[in-house]
Amino acid sequence: MPTPIITNTPNTYELANGDVVVSLFDGSVQGTQLAVKIKKGSTTISTLRQYPNQAGFYHFNINKILQSQLGLQVNPGGDPSRPIYDANGRTSNGNAGNGPTPTSVDYTIEYGYIDTAGEFESTAILADTFVAINGNKKYYQTDWDINNAPGRYIPLMSNTVLGNAVSERQLALTNRNNYPTRTIADITDGVPSGAILTTAVVHDIYINEGDYYSLGFVNGWAGTPFTGYNGIRQFDCWGFNGNTQLFHQELDNITSNGGGPDSTVFQNNPPEEDYRVLNFKCGYNNANVAGATDLTHFYVAACCYLNNTPGGPGSCIEVTDWYRFNILPCEGKDYSIIDVAWINDFGQYDYFSFQKRNVETNSIERNEFTAISPSWSGTTVDVDTWDRGKGTFATQVEENYTANTRYLNEYDNEYLKHLYRSPSVMVRFEGDTTWTPVVLTSNSWDEKTPQNQGKRLFQHEISFKTAWNPQIQNG
Repeated sequence: MPTPIITNTPNTYELANGDVVVSLFDGSVQGTQLAVKIKKGSTTISTLRQYPNQAGFYHFNINKILQSQLGLQVNPGGDPSRPIYDANGRTSNGNAGNGPTPTSVDYTIEYGYIDTAGEFESTAILADTFVAINGNKKYYQTDWDINNAPGRYIPLMSNTVLGNAVSERQLALTNRNNYPTRTIADITDGVPSGAILTTAVVHDIYINEGDYYSLGFVNGWAGTPFTGYNGIRQFDCWGFNGNTQLFHQELDNITSNGGGPDSTVFQNNPPEEDYRVLNFKCGYNNANVAGATDLTHFYVAACCYLNNTPGGPGSCIEVTDWYRFNILPCEGKDYSIIDVAWINDFGQYDYFSFQKRNVETNSIERNEFTAISPSWSGTTVDVDTWDRGKGTFATQVEENYTANTRYLNEYDNEYLKHLYRSPSVMVRFEGDTTWTPVVLTSNSWDEKTPQNQGKRLFQHEISFKTAWNPQIQNG
């Protein structure tokens, strides 16, 4: 009887678009088919079987199986009335089975061999639950680099030293992480007094008044969590006018706010499936900061509870880097702003506002017909002035747009390159409350080096058309 040995498993967390490999070895029988089952709960998604390679190993690439269970986020806004949305990106926090295809999936691995009757015989089921997120790995990565910068996306927890419990804080699932960072101690204007360490890392993001934005975070620990707390418990938001603190909001990660899986802060359910990734709305409007007078900047971080004590001063410790949103109140006022959202390398939405010259053009195609001539068999022959000779049988309209950015630094320039290769792009025109799916038709950028400054600046232009043509007239 074959005795398969598992020699390689995926990371606990993996990106699905790229190689995800399970490897077996049979030390006693060569030339026998071994098999791997990928399961969701008790349901088998797929069974893969094969013969060994020349070295006696069996390598199973399960990425296509995982991709079949995943989809793109369908809505950059989630539910407009809720500040958090889960990996489904759905418009309401309802039954996951009735929502869109999720962007993360939990699975288990069973392995064994194929017997003489061609049936699968199980050897073992791994106790670990594995997670796949609908993101893209580098072409050279078999395993997603999740633990070391710049792949620091899964929080590592320890409950030995509560004050400094997070050995290396988590990054948001955004391509914005290529920006230079600062520490709390380096910043001379307002900073969160709740930050645990002065060495806490801060990422700067520049947005306009009215901009939409959200940040996605993996919900759950790769290491040992605090007893009873196994994920993000709260989102922390601090707003400032220069050095003056204007507000401090602590938003619990519960289902009534759009998050979960807990409905109250004391339930302590471990995250799974949709709740593996949470998106916190943290743009100028959707962070509830638009009403703050003279707001210059605000900070966002995901937190857990300190000493298992929800609520009260000092009860929260950030488990992520801090993300600072700097308000640009005067940018882009000469043209209407077009907000652009796109699926990034981690299967979440990234955002940018094109606030310089934008142009709309319509490409129109008409199918015409000639009306029936007047009757010559009656007592009179009349043609009224309003009778139509040629008419339009059907009209097809294609809406096309171009949009331009302000001049950008090299980091925003690199960031926008991820927009051009995204599989899904949405836009929101100024004044709209909903997002419109579009297809990019071209993109380009100009480089400028101001005299005596030696600092390169870039201006980007994109052209796009709406993914759905207006319904004007159908024949």
